Amino acid sequence: MMMTLCLLIQLTGRTETNFQYAYQKVIKYEGGYSNKHMDKGGETYAGITRKYNRNWFGWRYINQLRSNPDNQEIARRTDFWVQDYYLDRWIRGGFDKILDRD
Repeated sequence: MMMTLCLLIQLTGRTETNFQYAYQKVIKYEGGYSNKHMDKGGETYAGITRKYNRNWFGWRYINQLRSNPDNQEIARRTDFWVQDYYLDRWIRGGFDKILDRD
């Protein structure tokens, strides 16, 4: 995730440290559910792998969504925890401390 945000800043040339801007860019490519055996991370939702993030709170909702994929309430709660996960990484990575050049 840290590499994804660093790469995003490099590729876009933007030094803006707006979390929502970065989050929308990341989730565009990392969003959705995947469970491909060739993927080293294994089961993944929105770029969050169960293998490396077993204690992520959102897995309880992903488990429910797998059995009831059309439940919008569960999807909304999952989205909250995805954003919480990335915001935590944003702050831990110090991205909130980067100043704009303008």
